[in-house]
Amino acid sequence: MGLEDYYDTLSEGYIHSSYIEPKTDLFQQSNFKSHAGLDLTWKIECDAISDAEWECFARMISEIETRQFSKVVGIPRGGVKLQNALSNYVSGDANDPILIVDDVWTTGTSFREFTEIETIKDDNETIRDDNETIRDDNETIRDDIEQKGWFGWCIFARTMTDSKVTALFQMPEKTSVNW
Repeated sequence: MGLEDYYDTLSEGYIHSSYIEPKTDLFQQSNFKSHAGLDLTWKIECDAISDAEWECFARMISEIETRQFSKVVGIPRGGVKLQNALSNYVSGDANDPILIVDDVWTTGTSFREFTEIETIKDDNETIRDDNETIRDDNETIRDDIEQKGWFGWCIFARTMTDSKVTALFQMPEKTSVNW
């Protein structure tokens, strides 16, 4: 295969008959509705983050966070990969609080729904709490939260988080500018 053929296969998304996933941008200009119902003009697409990057985020959090946690729980769907990556850092002490994680904080609605209401909507906007297994899991999580307390982490925060949640990457507060 010549160099030109090689570049042709790359531009077609193929190399040596293996499919190369198209690149997904982490930051995207796109009109969309947030989980909280806000109309937004740009998106943080965390599906673009590799498993190795999730592991790196977990390491970064473990080097910053001083509190121990007995369990890590990811808010579906965005927090699950971070939950998996942070599971290696669980303390082993059943009395430690619960760590609740998500990928992006916009208004805090997902954290509030998960910790207070115990229902999270999936991509099809159906309540996941109607499934018996998920209800059982939520009751266990609710009991753990009530008994042990919780704190949270997210990777990106579009707005300021509340006192219980820390963002690895925090956008500054929006201020008005008079030119």
